[in-house]
Amino acid sequence: MSDPLVAKLIEIQEREQLNGVEFARRLGVHTSYWHLVRQGDRGVGRKLLDGALTAFPEFAAFYAQRLTISQDQSADTPKREAVA
Repeated sequence: MSDPLVAKLIEIQEREQLNGVEFARRLGVHTSYWHLVRQGDRGVGRKLLDGALTAFPEFAAFYAQRLTISQDQSADTPKREAVA
């Protein structure tokens, strides 16, 4: 699993012992969409992300941490000069 957000959601689903239907309902998305995301055939969309942030405070903390890491890394990247 290359997407750490999906990996975290799968971890939560398994820990909570929720089947795909129950988990998708908690996320506020259709079961087939969650299945496609889980399999890596679709990306995490805004509706799924919003649902996960609302339903699972643990995921919200994980997501916030990922954003902080991402911003810290981009701050360390030297800016490229514009070529005229």
